Amino acid sequence: MGCTQSSTSRADSAEIGGQPAPTKLPGSFSDGKPPASPATKVRDSVQDIFPQPNNTSKQGEDEDGKERSKNSDGEAHGASHVKAATHTGGDSGPVPIDRTASTTSAGGAPCTPRSNSGGNDRKASTDATAAAKYHSNRSSFAAEGVNANGRPLPPARGSYSSDHGAPPSGLEAARSSQQARLSSIQAADVMGIGADKNVPTGRALTVAFDPLPDYSPPAPLAPAYPLLGALPPDTPVPLEVLRRLWSCGSGEAALALARAFAASGILRLASLEDGSCWALPAPQHVAHAAAAWPDRVASCHGRLLEAYGRRGETEVPLEGLRDDGYIIQALSHHLVGAGRLADLKSLLMNPGWLEAKLHAYGVGAVVRDFRRFLQEAETDEASLHVKLMLQAFQLSLGAAMEHPAVRMMREQMLARLMAVAAAGQLRDWYADQTAKCAAEGMLAIDSRLLHLMPRSPSLAQAGGVQRMTLRGHQAPIRRVAIAPNCCDVVTISDDGSAQVWDMNIGDCVMQLAREAPLTAVGVTPDSSSAVVAAADGTAAVWSLATGQVTRTLAGHTARINALAIDKQGIRVVTGSDDRTARVWNLHDGSCEAVLEGHGSATGMVGAVLDVCVCSDGTLAASASDDFTARVWDLDEDGECLHTLEGHQGWVTSVAFVGTSHRLITASHDSTARLWDALKGRCLAVLSGHSGRLNRVSVDPGGSWAVTCSDDNTARVWDAETGSLKLVLEGHSSHVADAAITRDGRKAITVSGDGTCGVWDMDIGRREVTLEGHTGEVCCVVLTQRGRFAVTAGEDCTARVWDLAAADNASPPPPTHGGRVAALGCLPGGDLVVSGGDDGRLIMWDPVEGACLKQMEGHRSGIRFMRVATEGDTVLTGSGDRQICRWNLNDFSVAANEVSRRRSMERRELMLATLTTAGGSAGGQSVATTTGGGARGFGVGGGGAGGAGGAASTPDLCSPTMLSTGGTGGHNRMTTTRFVVEGHTDGLVAADLSPDEQLLATAAYDRTVRVSRLATGAAVAVLDHPQPPVSVAFSPDSRRMAVALEDHSVVVWDLVGRCCLPSLDAHKATLSCLVWSPDSRFLATAGADCTLRLWRAADGRQTAFFMADAAITAACFAGHPVADIVVAGDAAGAVHFLDWSEELQA
Repeated sequence: MGCTQSSTSRADSAEIGGQPAPTKLPGSFSDGKPPASPATKVRDSVQDIFPQPNNTSKQGEDEDGKERSKNSDGEAHGASHVKAATHTGGDSGPVPIDRTASTTSAGGAPCTPRSNSGGNDRKASTDATAAAKYHSNRSSFAAEGVNANGRPLPPARGSYSSDHGAPPSGLEAARSSQQARLSSIQAADVMGIGADKNVPTGRALTVAFDPLPDYSPPAPLAPAYPLLGALPPDTPVPLEVLRRLWSCGSGEAALALARAFAASGILRLASLEDGSCWALPAPQHVAHAAAAWPDRVASCHGRLLEAYGRRGETEVPLEGLRDDGYIIQALSHHLVGAGRLADLKSLLMNPGWLEAKLHAYGVGAVVRDFRRFLQEAETDEASLHVKLMLQAFQLSLGAAMEHPAVRMMREQMLARLMAVAAAGQLRDWYADQTAKCAAEGMLAIDSRLLHLMPRSPSLAQAGGVQRMTLRGHQAPIRRVAIAPNCCDVVTISDDGSAQVWDMNIGDCVMQLAREAPLTAVGVTPDSSSAVVAAADGTAAVWSLATGQVTRTLAGHTARINALAIDKQGIRVVTGSDDRTARVWNLHDGSCEAVLEGHGSATGMVGAVLDVCVCSDGTLAASASDDFTARVWDLDEDGECLHTLEGHQGWVTSVAFVGTSHRLITASHDSTARLWDALKGRCLAVLSGHSGRLNRVSVDPGGSWAVTCSDDNTARVWDAETGSLKLVLEGHSSHVADAAITRDGRKAITVSGDGTCGVWDMDIGRREVTLEGHTGEVCCVVLTQRGRFAVTAGEDCTARVWDLAAADNASPPPPTHGGRVAALGCLPGGDLVVSGGDDGRLIMWDPVEGACLKQMEGHRSGIRFMRVATEGDTVLTGSGDRQICRWNLNDFSVAANEVSRRRSMERRELMLATLTTAGGSAGGQSVATTTGGGARGFGVGGGGAGGAGGAASTPDLCSPTMLSTGGTGGHNRMTTTRFVVEGHTDGLVAADLSPDEQLLATAAYDRTVRVSRLATGAAVAVLDHPQPPVSVAFSPDSRRMAVALEDHSVVVWDLVGRCCLPSLDAHKATLSCLVWSPDSRFLATAGADCTLRLWRAADGRQTAFFMADAAITAACFAGHPVADIVVAGDAAGAVHFLDWSEELQA
């Protein structure tokens, strides 16, 4: 019997309501990567959106207080391959012209630069200086205007007007809105204000100055000219809007008036292939009209909103406005202009509307709406509520953008606002939205994929320390750099890509793809360029304005390990495994000097591991595995001034102290040293660590230095005297990196244990632990004022943390210190037990998702866990060679006795009666001293012994003894009933049917063999297109699920002896196959952070949940119906998902 099902992967909504899902569109996150792109940036600092208490800094200023220009938000306008027309003056109508929309880099890769266009039409750039892959960042909904084959949809013939007959209905209305959005994108691209343009934008309404104070429009245009002040800057306007604005009786009259304005240079016109006409008023004229006639402009905002708000005789609510390519983009602008802030707040508090606009016009357009409200809000309470909504929206972005075909924003935002709602904020709103969510879920059971809601705040919460998660890399992120303007974050990864993220909105706006893993990154002082180094020995100077690689720095013959840019932005120094450092001129890319000298005559050592440049740019220092550091004079063609000797191990890190010429080196010999770089003299030896030093960091003022060590600690030193100030203890693994805020009040450390610590520099106390990463955290960088920290690590994500919120952050819910390794539900479904990599066992109340008790017994991570059929005992096994028996009998009895009482009473009673046989540790182990001196542990009176490292399958009917190693002890012999033969490659998984009749074994030979347990006779050999990774029988033993390496799942009907349609929605390795107790549903979960529920009868996906980390364990809970799905993730969180009986119909 072979599996003939296709293994082709489907989209995340492979089937919605039994129907094929819409094809994923270009620009969406269909391949797991964010559409890295040249979207224009939001130039307001994060502080403008989240001001610190008592912070009176001006809007529009960066962290240094210097005025920055504000750039457009990237409204999902990308390059569109269309023929268009432009018109800048004259009496004639729009004249069609051909336009080339694509560009090509020197390496042959498509490249669309982001460039200033001024008032000229966009010209296609056809040259680039390095091979770089550059992608469009159109939002997923904007991309709906393009079919899967890349061709535009049928042309739209203008926007619908409520004044012309009955409105279109159903599919026609949807198609009309879709085509209008495409026309808007095309018009913006033609006029040079697409996402790849760098155009300034100001506040929505308030005009700081009148750019044309003495200008008077021509007399024929004077009545209509002031009304232009109501239009948003740099947004194309369809002719129908101008008709409404000017109260023209017909479209022809509006076009004639628009042509007159174009002839005077006040606006530009563009005619598209579909016959629609769009206008773009000059920004200076819009600003002049708004400043000179504020009252008329305000009334115009109101009239325009009133016109859109009526459809014939019907009044249309704001959230029901049909998208004509303009009004949804400009709605917040007009609401602010009309003084209707309450209506704008209502929209911003509507997750459904936010999601629709997100997919229509991109992240930047939505964040701009939030900014407009926050700039005009009059009360702190209103601002606070909207800020919380913005934070929840940003935390939910990763999930929503990765699965654009599924509606989930409401559920994701509600799940991230649980903590603030419980604290009293947004309580009424939360209750109303939860009720709507439940009602819509009931009505949409068979029509769309449902996102399950957690019962407890197990996802990252709004109002907390974590602001955003930057997802997109496919391999560990090694380094992060923040541009001095605090707008751009650059991440580099082992996947060979560098990505630029807008720090305000959390969106990837640019991507550079190389052919080798990237190793180092830096940003120039003026924030205009980033320098990215790779393992192939090359570095690239990458313009953050255009996305072009402007210089390629080639000369090294081995991997580049580090780079440093001088504070003047003139030079960059790179250090390589080829035993040299090189000095490069950033302006022309020339190599000014090769710094040679590291290494021995044998050539075995000498790799340059780190480099730094002093504040005045005259000296550079390099650290090497030859146990030395060297100081180089950059003004004398790289002359070596001194060789700093004294370390007895690799010198791994080097840093100059403040504006001085003092230098600190860190070494594998467990010491750091303070040097006078000009004299080459050692000033102090910083000793005290008991492990290798990985990095040294110095605060911007040069007062303190932090050393990071393999001894799980960081130490703070006085950078002037070398004396020890603090020892930062608390991490459970090596400390990889650290940073100190500019004011010297806080230090941040990151560790291999997956956490980040925020420390009070006065007393050395850990203020808060930043949790969320699921692997080693490799690096940390701070914004200039030190409010925000960005961390990155092995889990392929970077995370933005608000350190100012650490003081008021509520305690996080209990989690495991590491991944959740196992989950089990006690019989009756009233209790759930989880085991984690931290060796702890946690007992949960699944009804409320509340932690009842945390129990410790293992010294290392739990590897397996089983719950006894009676529910009174749990067995756990760990890498510490110990098996623990946990006695839950009294607890289970108490749970059963009060299962119908109020949850609080039930939890209190269960807590009062909880006992464990092992005392405070919570576990019981029976120890025996073996002849070899090793400890053995057994359960239930059996001793320990036998040969370690070997395993066999015993006769299940015979008593068995569990062995953990050693040669002595009391052994009970077991007999082998049969051997499963026939596999031609290694076994990877096995499972017993619940009725103990069948044994399934899976192997790398792409087969699963089913054997009778009584006789060993083969029942079936099931062939698969890919090697299986796990197998699971259904509780009724009628079906069997097999997970394959290509992330698909095959379900076999063992009674009908057939293969059901494969389940192909997952995008990463599967970790869980769990059947519901009634065998009707199958839960699958994996490294793509999703858990999915499938109907066993027809293979239809009915619901799913997306966590913040990979899901590693799952089970079902609830009584008398299993109405709760429990999922544990790699970050240690346990999610209790509401799956009511009604949703299972």
